[in-house]
Amino acid sequence: LFQLQVTEVHDMPETTASATVTIDVYVRMPPLPGSFSVSPLEGQAMVSTFIMNMRDWVADLEAYPLTYTFSYEYRSSSEAVLQSAQLAPTSLQDTLSVVLPACSSSSCSGYTDVRLYVVGKITNSFGATTSTSSPRIMLDPTTASIDVDQIVIT
Repeated sequence: LFQLQVTEVHDMPETTASATVTIDVYVRMPPLPGSFSVSPLEGQAMVSTFIMNMRDWVADLEAYPLTYTFSYEYRSSSEAVLQSAQLAPTSLQDTLSVVLPACSSSSCSGYTDVRLYVVGKITNSFGATTSTSSPRIMLDPTTASIDVDQIVIT
């Protein structure tokens, strides 16, 4: 809760008049931290299945339901995002099982230390959002000839 108070003062020749108004502003807080896990933390692009869980996130009672969005980011060693995408539609499910894509050659060529992270976004019914990131995932590129934008959700 924030309170804004405004006072206006008028100086007149024989008297001073003032008026004050106070406004209560309620701020909807984003979901409070729970846990975010990804298992395993090593695998092969377009082959290994990764299980992602966002458990025990909480919000004010009137801010439910919470929705969950899972995405991935390939970043350079300087943390610049090279390639990213949402892994599945936003949903009420706090768990996702997915095969992660390889970084496309057009996005990642020329970089020697490309890092993969999974990002979780938790949103309450008022639109307030908290984001969290996994530890770095060690992902070996696959040698199979598969479209890198193809994602299999199980």
